[in-house]
Amino acid sequence: MKAPERCPICGCAKHVYEFSTNGRQIGQCPDCGLMSLQAQPLGAPPLAGRERDGGVEPAGHGAAEPAGLAALHLRQLQGYHGPGRGRLLGVGPGLSGLGDAARAEGWDFLAVEPDTEGLGSALVGLASGGFDAVALVNTVAGVRDPVALLERIRALLKPGGTLYLVTPSLDSFAARLLRQNWGGFKGGDLFYFDSQTLQKALARAGFQGVELNPAVNVPAEYGDRRLERFPLPVLTPLARLGYRLFPQALKRLHRRLSDGSVNALAKPAPARPRPLVSIIVPVYNEAATFPVLMDALLKKELPDLDREILLVESNSTDGTRAIVMGYEGTPGVRVVLEERPRGKGHAVRTGLAEAGGDIVLIQDGDLEYDLNDYDQLLEPLARCQSLVVLGSRHSGDWKIRRFTGQPVVSSVLNLAHVFFAFLLNTACGSSLRDPFTMYKVFRRDCVHGLHFKADRFDFDWELVIKLLRKGYLPLEIPVNYTSRSFQEGKKVRLFRDPLNWIWALVRFRLGPL
Repeated sequence: MKAPERCPICGCAKHVYEFSTNGRQIGQCPDCGLMSLQAQPLGAPPLAGRERDGGVEPAGHGAAEPAGLAALHLRQLQGYHGPGRGRLLGVGPGLSGLGDAARAEGWDFLAVEPDTEGLGSALVGLASGGFDAVALVNTVAGVRDPVALLERIRALLKPGGTLYLVTPSLDSFAARLLRQNWGGFKGGDLFYFDSQTLQKALARAGFQGVELNPAVNVPAEYGDRRLERFPLPVLTPLARLGYRLFPQALKRLHRRLSDGSVNALAKPAPARPRPLVSIIVPVYNEAATFPVLMDALLKKELPDLDREILLVESNSTDGTRAIVMGYEGTPGVRVVLEERPRGKGHAVRTGLAEAGGDIVLIQDGDLEYDLNDYDQLLEPLARCQSLVVLGSRHSGDWKIRRFTGQPVVSSVLNLAHVFFAFLLNTACGSSLRDPFTMYKVFRRDCVHGLHFKADRFDFDWELVIKLLRKGYLPLEIPVNYTSRSFQEGKKVRLFRDPLNWIWALVRFRLGPL
């Protein structure tokens, strides 16, 4: 037995013990949050012989997944993949049902099982770029290095190909209800993923466009078999009694219920020698500060990262557009011109549509923030320690705004910040100190599938609320901040914008993602 030498996602060498269950010690990476078996066997048991809390039965309990569940897997894969078929690789134990369904739909299907280390000769010997889709079913949590397995699968996919991944999830209702008694901790898995750590692993392995679906249609009889495999005092007898009293005709009906797994869909990201950071700079009437900002930004080095600077100019009236146009053609700088000013939010949305980086950083055209904070903001994302980072202006003091000679104005703004942060946290169940900071830094894939509508400063609310609703937990890092006064060009309007923020809270907390 041995503990993992380093976290496969973020490379952290620490491993914090959490609890013991069924004679197994479970620990967690303190940086990225990945949970794992603390004392891992030197030789992992074959995947096909494991008891696992997912969509495939272990050996001895029916090696193939139920036909209805296999058909569901295929429908979800095809819905993401789009029209057209091709070569489909199934990786995992007991995939005969998936193979039958795939061939019936016109796929050329091949199934392989990784060895105990997850990179068996059958997988290594396959030609790179030879598959249109790969279905990785109940395998990634049971191999020694899940990121290495995902990297190998990425290499097997054609450009634009589809990965369909199924693995037990700590976010499932069963895991949250049963906690350390969850059946997933009693099987043969070495790692235990939730939606966050799974997306971090996919990002580390070079995937993008991630979509998660924690709910699947399963029949009642499927749940009964799992209760038999993972018995619990009181709960199992009661549930099995209810199952016996359930009408036989209804036992085989599929319902949209969680089977304890998460289904992830993704595509290979463009291959890069280093991660690319897209720095979005919305600019409007900043003739006095913008040149100073750009000089500092062009001089700022980002170790081990490449960058692109997107200048979104909104037809300023003070000569800023001419200054911005002067940077056109500068290496690493792209200029995007808007016909008319429609607000900071609209400019950032325009920048997001143009951004091609792995990581997005929003930078205002003024000088309120310190560019030297980039390093500490970007490091957790580059290491896949976190997916969303907020640069908090609180450094042990709630008074983030101080205006010389204007104590009343600064006090009003500071109290308003506390009040509106309380409203947002109460509505979203979060505990953020500074959700309205300009420094919002995130993996671009976090906004995949989100549709933004806000044009003004309410975009700060929309972005944070929708990221929270999508399940992301931002990491807040203190940054340096010197607020400018209204005389110096602050654009927030004391009467109009607060009303917009309250409407934004209602609109984006209750509206569709």
